[in-house]
Amino acid sequence: MRSERFSSLDIVRGFAIFLMIESHIAVILPSSALNYLSGIVAAPFFVLISGLAFEFFVLSRIKRGNSRPRILIETLSRGVTLFTITLLPYFIASIVMPSTFPWVGIFKSSVFQVIAIGFIIGFFLQGRPVLKIIALALILFSTPIFRSIGDLSFLTTDPFPPFPFLGFFVIGQIFSDIYTNKRIELINSRILLCISILPLIILLPILLLSNTVFDRPALGQVHVFLLVCGAQFFFIVLFKVLVDRARHMVMFRSLEGIGRISFSAYYLHWPFIFILAKIFSILSFTSSDFIIVLLLNLVILMSITWVLSFIELKWSKYRYALGVEWIFRKGSAQLVSLFELLIKKARKSRA
Repeated sequence: MRSERFSSLDIVRGFAIFLMIESHIAVILPSSALNYLSGIVAAPFFVLISGLAFEFFVLSRIKRGNSRPRILIETLSRGVTLFTITLLPYFIASIVMPSTFPWVGIFKSSVFQVIAIGFIIGFFLQGRPVLKIIALALILFSTPIFRSIGDLSFLTTDPFPPFPFLGFFVIGQIFSDIYTNKRIELINSRILLCISILPLIILLPILLLSNTVFDRPALGQVHVFLLVCGAQFFFIVLFKVLVDRARHMVMFRSLEGIGRISFSAYYLHWPFIFILAKIFSILSFTSSDFIIVLLLNLVILMSITWVLSFIELKWSKYRYALGVEWIFRKGSAQLVSLFELLIKKARKSRA
């Protein structure tokens, strides 16, 4: 495992946020195919990349010489911190606007909550390829079962349900081989790109022949799940070839910056969405305004992307202080210290 930071990983994270922004532009303008498709694939993409990055996190700790119990404590701390960060806005909203955000809504899943759970599950799967395959199979097999059980259907029907979204996290861990496997590193870039597009060539006709409606609930169906994973696999390989191998960095600088603050960027882009939604609410569009809507969509998308990139550039001088990533690191470190203190006290009491 090499220790250097892969720029393509930050760019892929930034690309996932880029897709999320595109999906949320539907709040501002009439919904389009771009919004619709982005709304389906953006969250799975982000969860998958988080699983891939988590694999690197554990490997980096192993390389430092940390023990498995120490890594588990840090993993639990990260999961608890991220879950709490996600919960806080809901908690505040439930107090300020209880009719809009009832307390029960806090316990519904979000992308970040799924990732937090993925951290803990992923720790026990790291370095165990067979267990990863078994876990993935169990997640996909359990999804239709939970959906059919009334009391447990929320596990599969929420906007970002644990089932099958935890499967994307596990797939991300499996995809880490793209970066760590020396045999893959030796494959010619063009051949690697051809291989990466094969899943799409195979799975897209299956989707079309099955007459499956391509929407978010359909992600629980195996062939749709694998198709989305195949698309993500292609983009990961594409960015790896273009950035890590060919060093075509300039065109992706904005995405790389956003990728470094991906969790913060998710929250930061919402004020722009709401402000623009208020501004554009005075306008009305018809089906004949398709070109105008498309152009406005692209202008808004690129503008928000540029603003987030600019914020990251200036914010980096302060090590992203008070951002989600900063709270994530600081909170995790405090919890690690607390866990270690409790363990020491427990050992002393036994002695």
